Amino acid sequence: MRTRTLFITICFLLSTGCEEEQLRAIPPATIQADTFRQKESSKVDVLWVVDNSQSMTPIQGRLADRFVAFFAQLMDSQVDYHIGVVTTDVPEEQGKLRQYGEDVNNPERPHGEPLPNCGGDCRFISRNISCDNIERTNSCHARKVFENMIHVGNTGANYEQGLMAAAMALGLTNDAEGNPVPIPEENQDFLRDDADLHIIFVSDEDDYSHGREAYWAARYYTRLLEGSKGPGNENKVTISAIVGNPKAPDGLESIDLCAHWRAEGANSGIDFRLGPQNDRRGCEDNNNPERSNVARVGTKYLEVACNSGGVFASICDGDYSTTLDTLGANAAGLRRYFRLGRPEEMELGCDGELGTGDDPFIECAQRDAQQHGQPLCVLAVDINDVPAGPVPVARDGATGYTFDQVNKAIRFNGQFVPAPNTEISVTYKLKSSFRSCGN
Repeated sequence: MRTRTLFITICFLLSTGCEEEQLRAIPPATIQADTFRQKESSKVDVLWVVDNSQSMTPIQGRLADRFVAFFAQLMDSQVDYHIGVVTTDVPEEQGKLRQYGEDVNNPERPHGEPLPNCGGDCRFISRNISCDNIERTNSCHARKVFENMIHVGNTGANYEQGLMAAAMALGLTNDAEGNPVPIPEENQDFLRDDADLHIIFVSDEDDYSHGREAYWAARYYTRLLEGSKGPGNENKVTISAIVGNPKAPDGLESIDLCAHWRAEGANSGIDFRLGPQNDRRGCEDNNNPERSNVARVGTKYLEVACNSGGVFASICDGDYSTTLDTLGANAAGLRRYFRLGRPEEMELGCDGELGTGDDPFIECAQRDAQQHGQPLCVLAVDINDVPAGPVPVARDGATGYTFDQVNKAIRFNGQFVPAPNTEISVTYKLKSSFRSCGN
């Protein structure tokens, strides 16, 4: 009996000791490693639909001046591109691609002297048109072609029909008897079956393809344009817009218009049809010292762009560099934005913000935490130095990545683009249940 009692006592003491030991144990910090795969280099056909009404001349000039930001993204991504331009003047031009060098006597358009692989019948830019140094106009023929084509003049119809012009350019319309209208002869060879399609609308007015009040047109053209690649290939079509924007709802100085509209729906405070104050007047373009211009809200263009997941930008911006840089990256199809896998569990210190003094450091590429000195370890292959393999990417707005605090995502910026079909890894610490933040 004593032996049994002693055995039970020993077991009780041992079990109690084990429980106390488990409670006092502190587990090692948990590390999360997210991996992403960059898209493969691909083909893209980029269709610019540019308003050629009277008020658009200075805007066309700004697009031409800042085209380098757009074009550099396509060149860096190594994508196989076609770039063409049509106008919103359907009665006159019927969705035909602008010809390089036409209207050379118009002083508002740069003269189109013959260039290698782009003579009098050249209607779109491709890799066959050389560009040794995009920063220098005299050695970048592709840039000169775009500058010529984008100056579409200001004598077009005052009822802009950009959506219909895009449909005509792509061969998506029917005649009065319902028969398909073939693609314009001038547009032959521009569209490729195996290429993605990126459409960019530029206008300081709303679309009048079926009249001012035809708001159903936005949904109709979204389906029509996205369906141009066939059923199941809607993700190969992206639509963007540089148009007049409605003001942000009360209490919001600036917002991501499309994201806010998609998230809030009818409660967003934004009615693309009229703007938040039932006013068709959008932003004011003060970039012309001689005459300011009020851009109407591009309601239908905005809705089509937001529905397709494209890029929206205000036509009243003074400098289109950032806009065109974003548009170029979007058109190239290479991803620059990656959401973390466990964002709510990410350890950002007691203040919950990245880049402050209480961030936990992490080891990265054979450097210990103190040497690396960053809370994120981002490894990627630079598109400009593929043989080097994965390298640590610095947290830098010009040559590395930035961190989206709200969405807990990393965005590669400027010169650094992850190379096609390569892996990106992001390593970070997760919160510990034993963390103590004093008052």
